[in-house]
Amino acid sequence: MEESLRKIRLLSLCSLASSKATLKYSEIASSMQILESEVESWVIKAITAKLMDAKMDQITKTVAVNHCADRVFTTKQWVSLREKLSTWRDSMRNLLASIETARQTQLQELQASC
Repeated sequence: MEESLRKIRLLSLCSLASSKATLKYSEIASSMQILESEVESWVIKAITAKLMDAKMDQITKTVAVNHCADRVFTTKQWVSLREKLSTWRDSMRNLLASIETARQTQLQELQASC
């Protein structure tokens, strides 16, 4: 029973962490039905289990989530991934165009100086 409760709490933490990039200790405690003083311990357990990548700020009592394992990859997540990849592709195209423009400019300057 204790192990089941542990897994449920870890999954609850991951579900909450997948919805926001920054979580307050109080939000986590409420969601997991634990004391606020236990939050750091549970976040460390989730990080150790490789369920999430996050950093805790003890002063502001927040957790900054970089990545969290999802239970299921939903259509919404596929759409988000597609948008991120499209943005990345467009950025790479712009970068390549900038590099090509710089290369052409250098060639023209080199030819002009000869």
